[in-house]
Amino acid sequence: MEPKNRQEFERGDWVRNTENPGQKGTIQEETEDPSYKVKIGVAKFKIIPAKKLEKFDPQETIDELLEKEYYGHAHDLGKIIAYEELNKYSPKTLQNVKDARRILVFCSSKKDAEKHEQQIKQHFFENNIHQIETKKKAIEDCLKKIKSQDNSCSAIIIPKKIIETTDKTVSEPLKELVSYFEKNIQNGKKIFDLVIVSLQEAILEQLSFKQTFTPLSKCVCDDFDKAISSINNDEVIKNLPEIIKFFLNDNQEKSLFNPLSDSDKEQVYELAMEDKLKEVFKEYYEKSNFPVKTQLHNKEIECYFDSGKVSTEIRQNPTKYELLNISHPFIQWIQKEYQDQEKPWWHFHRLSAIELKQNETSDVSSGEYLYAVFKPNKEPKEIQYELKKIDNGDETKKSQKSPDQFKQIIQQTAFQKNKSPITKGNPNYPKYKEKIQEYKQDLKSNDILSLGIIKID
Repeated sequence: MEPKNRQEFERGDWVRNTENPGQKGTIQEETEDPSYKVKIGVAKFKIIPAKKLEKFDPQETIDELLEKEYYGHAHDLGKIIAYEELNKYSPKTLQNVKDARRILVFCSSKKDAEKHEQQIKQHFFENNIHQIETKKKAIEDCLKKIKSQDNSCSAIIIPKKIIETTDKTVSEPLKELVSYFEKNIQNGKKIFDLVIVSLQEAILEQLSFKQTFTPLSKCVCDDFDKAISSINNDEVIKNLPEIIKFFLNDNQEKSLFNPLSDSDKEQVYELAMEDKLKEVFKEYYEKSNFPVKTQLHNKEIECYFDSGKVSTEIRQNPTKYELLNISHPFIQWIQKEYQDQEKPWWHFHRLSAIELKQNETSDVSSGEYLYAVFKPNKEPKEIQYELKKIDNGDETKKSQKSPDQFKQIIQQTAFQKNKSPITKGNPNYPKYKEKIQEYKQDLKSNDILSLGIIKID
């Protein structure tokens, strides 16, 4: 029998598609042709001809990729940018104060309680706002609602007189409420998105409310004005749709993620997962202890990313519409998968050569550019971008555009339509390797996230 003139692989070998170097996975089984069934990402499988596959080292450097001229696609550049943007944020913080669904308020008086109720109605939601009076049932009802941990919007306002009461019919259920908080602190479970502690310092010291409730929420402030002015960062909201697109494209055959409206004022999406991916997410979700609930592991959902761009009706209907922010279980799952270094398919491909149509860029001339994307290295932790144009004399010169324009051009290259990989048929292809090597040497940086060529027609 003639030996097979090809590389042999075994089940579990880590391989890449040499015609699409950013596509990586593990060998599952040999099929006909000869080809192999390869597991790509979490739950996606592709049949790839054996001649296109090779084993790879997850720790390979940009220099090693460049030596083989393994240029990735815009998808590979986009994944790096999207992940780094996602990684800037913690599920313990609110990206937008309007995202708060569960609010707890401690205040000094009935008058303050009324004021806070109006602020909640103005800035957050109009229903399910509970002022606890000196009644046992009121506290028990609040405790029951908190324990239910559903996604509905609710606020609890507790005035000082309830805290200081000596009435056992009130103080006993209040103790149970505090005990419930303490148990969840020990378990690390978040109960509230926002806690407002509007009390005198003497009471705070006596009851240690700030220290007690910080682990229970993503934000603790002295008043609503401070909360509203200090938490208003919506940058991650703009990138979350892109992150989801990349993740779904890597892990299932169809994206199943579509906007339900063309209007920028009402950004609602339809999101679903294929059965195999849904099963993996369901296992993760059910093992975790999330205060935010989702139905994504059971069915298709309608979702939104920016509380400021949907109606009050949508915000107050969490059983139909889910808010996808950094605290949502689906987004935390994506973050976990990207961070899992035991899964080399997530080791990002850091070298790309991309062709882009000029009408997809803004204020940039046609030509060939060397680009570099750098890790964040200062506060605020922002990714750094740079472009150099290759002129007709084969010399490179730094673009005179601002860092913000660099960012805009490179992100458009990664995220917008009408782009394609540069192929070996391009007449300038042979010189790219040398030009990128020279450019990398001039950069003198070990913090490069991605490097390569952008050709704009």
